[in-house]
Amino acid sequence: MIQRFVSPEWKLIIEKRKVVSLYKKGQILFNEGNPVTGVYFIYSGKVKIFLNSPGGKVHITRLASVGDIVGHRGFNYEKIYPASASAIEDALIGYIPMSDFIDALNNNPPLFNELLFFLGEELKRSEYKLRSFSEITVKQRLAEALLNIRRVFGEKTIGKKKVLDAVLSRQELADMTGASIEEIIRTISQMKKEGIIQTIEKNISIKSDKKILSLIEGFPDFWK
Repeated sequence: MIQRFVSPEWKLIIEKRKVVSLYKKGQILFNEGNPVTGVYFIYSGKVKIFLNSPGGKVHITRLASVGDIVGHRGFNYEKIYPASASAIEDALIGYIPMSDFIDALNNNPPLFNELLFFLGEELKRSEYKLRSFSEITVKQRLAEALLNIRRVFGEKTIGKKKVLDAVLSRQELADMTGASIEEIIRTISQMKKEGIIQTIEKNISIKSDKKILSLIEGFPDFWK
């Protein structure tokens, strides 16, 4: 986001001020409740943003891929990160101190406008998730989660089959859907029997778009 919406002059400034680091799978970028130091943007790899409940349950609120920005929600009066972020796989991550990010926003109106639009879209998705968790089945939530994974990360080919270009554990799928891992295992087995999905090694393939979309017919199409 940052490089696409700043002036050529600010591209050079950001290049000088940014720090790029390799994060291994599972490594934390920042923790919920920690003081804000800056924002992060993804050059390669995949990242999940998540919340920890007092009871120890994890809820994945967002997935992020190449070109995405994370840590921006720390841009608030409390000046703390409202969620945590970690690498789903090895990822090359750029970092900009918050003071530099604010300077970039102040000097690049297109970047400021894009951030407002991005935050609005995130809020809309979050509000929908809060409503849907109490209104739809685990099967429907999993269908949405798989479509969202495809939207964010795309697909790759194994043999002649297209699979989701991200290997998320059953626990991570449970954390995305608000379900238990046992419910996710049963639902995946059911969806495989119905010809909706199939598994290839550790990868999930959406076998029938028609069938998976029929599960969530009439829902907001946030996965597009």
